[in-house]
Amino acid sequence: MAITTSANGTLSQDIVERILLAPLAQQSTWLRLGTPEFVSDGNAVRLPSLSSIGTAVGYIAEGSEITEASVATSEVVLLPSTVYSIKTVVKMTRESIETAAINLESAMAQAITTRVSALVDTALWSGGTATTGSPIGLTNMTGFTNAGTAASTAIVSSDLFAMDEKYQLAFADDSRAHWAMSPTTFKRIRLMSDNYGARVLAPALSEGAPSTILGHPYTVTSFVPDTALVLFDKSKIATGRAPASVTVLDQTYADYDIVGIRVTARYDVQPLNAAAIVKLTLT
Repeated sequence: MAITTSANGTLSQDIVERILLAPLAQQSTWLRLGTPEFVSDGNAVRLPSLSSIGTAVGYIAEGSEITEASVATSEVVLLPSTVYSIKTVVKMTRESIETAAINLESAMAQAITTRVSALVDTALWSGGTATTGSPIGLTNMTGFTNAGTAASTAIVSSDLFAMDEKYQLAFADDSRAHWAMSPTTFKRIRLMSDNYGARVLAPALSEGAPSTILGHPYTVTSFVPDTALVLFDKSKIATGRAPASVTVLDQTYADYDIVGIRVTARYDVQPLNAAAIVKLTLT
């Protein structure tokens, strides 16, 4: 189906997938992580929390009654009504569309992806508060494993090793461990060495393999505040997504010969087990 600016309507979901969701999944630093993603039909998604799975019964003697286990689980709710949608309007002049070396669909994809990606990453990495309509965000989550406080200008390799130890004690999956930090924090860590002179950052040895810090991949993004260094199990973080929409507004700005593109997307993030997030607060 070709896109035209004369329809002045909401585009079909297969086109939304091509011009928004697929490019967004590649550009957004959060969505590239590969956390478990749950797609909603617009309603809240309820998931069992992994932080409380009940009490095991233990060993039972031959012929003895099997005692019932205590199952005291709780729920994690993604996309509740308190989490609002990301909404933005991108404007493109008629001339920019007509003189573009690429077709309208590609032009729209480029125009909207960068803006929406920044909004998504802001919400899911650092978020806001429950009263703002924003997701809480990874670095604002409660119940995390506290690695203490350190001066940002004085962090040393022992701080990283201590965080790694706390991560292991939280029964997190070592193969899913992932660091997240701001560019300022990364600048201090990338040249850091342990007590034996070995660098904590190991460059990738083959194409496609990630560079690692203490053996774990990392993400450096300005959407993580300078006040936090995080090591977390990305399989214990749930990302929720509601249906997105893209609408071409060819009449709204007709007096200026501008085509508007209205984008609505709704994302949320919640910890399935907040203890699997180890956070060092930087001052």
